Amino acid sequence: MAKAKRTRRTKKARKVRKVKKEPKTFLPTFQGLPFSKENYILMLIGLIIGVLGFVLLALGDENIATISIVVGYVILIPIALYYDLSKIRKGTPTEQEVASEPQSDSTT
Repeated sequence: MAKAKRTRRTKKARKVRKVKKEPKTFLPTFQGLPFSKENYILMLIGLIIGVLGFVLLALGDENIATISIVVGYVILIPIALYYDLSKIRKGTPTEQEVASEPQSDSTT
């Protein structure tokens, strides 16, 4: 059986350069709150109406309690999560902007 030849390595080739690794950060940096003030107000209103529904349920008024729980938790809180007033403000002109634009009377 033939032995494989070993190549001689110089001292420089044996040295392995240690590369400084940057520390891994798993948490993203804080870039502000994810929702606007209007979102938090709508969430708070939905939460209050939902809790009011549970209070009414404990008092025995089942019809109004069920409606308020559904309105609070199923309608208002999801609206608060998806509501983005900044996109609405940037994308569509306000009524004042539309009224102040000159209207063209060119008919052909």
